[in-house]
Amino acid sequence: MNEIETNNPIEVKNVAIEPPLDLEKVTKVKDDVLEFKRYSDSVMILGFAPDSLKWAPLDAKNIDIWGLNELYMDKPKIAIRATAWFQLHGYEPPTVRDVNQVRNLSFLKCPVLMWRKHPNIQNSIEYPLQEIMEEFDIYGEDMALDQPDIRQRVYFTNTISWMIALAIKMGYKDIQIYGVNMAQDQEFQHQRPSCEFFLGWARGKGIKIYKPPVSDLLLSPFLYGYDDATAYMQKLEARRMELMERVENTRRQRIGMQEQANQQLQAEQNLLGALHDVEYIMRLGNPVKPDKFSKPAKG
Repeated sequence: MNEIETNNPIEVKNVAIEPPLDLEKVTKVKDDVLEFKRYSDSVMILGFAPDSLKWAPLDAKNIDIWGLNELYMDKPKIAIRATAWFQLHGYEPPTVRDVNQVRNLSFLKCPVLMWRKHPNIQNSIEYPLQEIMEEFDIYGEDMALDQPDIRQRVYFTNTISWMIALAIKMGYKDIQIYGVNMAQDQEFQHQRPSCEFFLGWARGKGIKIYKPPVSDLLLSPFLYGYDDATAYMQKLEARRMELMERVENTRRQRIGMQEQANQQLQAEQNLLGALHDVEYIMRLGNPVKPDKFSKPAKG
């Protein structure tokens, strides 16, 4: 992790940011940054994935930097240089890594885009929700008239998608994305397609895009159809079929063993029931007591 400059108000640990002493200067800074605008033709959208985030050229000149959520905790340098920040998880996010997030966001020297202005975050501004949804109607005018609700006509499943769409709307000529891998199937399975959709939208408008090769966004390791006949793909397919057959055989064996185990368990329970019956009878004692005065019969 990069060392923190002594004059940096952001702390890496989960503690509140101490407000600077020169309050008049802070007020002036905040008045200036409330004007959310494009400062250059390029924008760098940053996420949390460490392997692709380290590709980000944070020292590059003439590029806007957009961060999100609690990224300032992991990368204070991003917070220092950011031209915009995004917190689009509700007015008061129910679960956050930083319990002092409201205070810390309020001391970022850039606008913080939220769904509506936060009373305790002076530099927060409202994300242009309606404008963006109308701009990125996936059907277009006079199409899909059976879906009049604007929410049914847009495709936003994550913060990065909202950021890409806004970057397109603002006229950036190139969009670079770092720290956004979305590689985990379970967590990001429903989120990644939306990001890729808007990256495709950007390319369709002639906007240049870049993402590190370690990111799973827009990643296709093979050319569908074309690469199917290669020796490498045939070998992989043969291996896949072999493993599928072995999985099925193992499953059948497991089921057979489970059935046998169930039968053995039932037999064990039957024997235990019989054993408990005998022990119960033994606890009752012998109901037929011998007559101590009776004489043995003569032969």
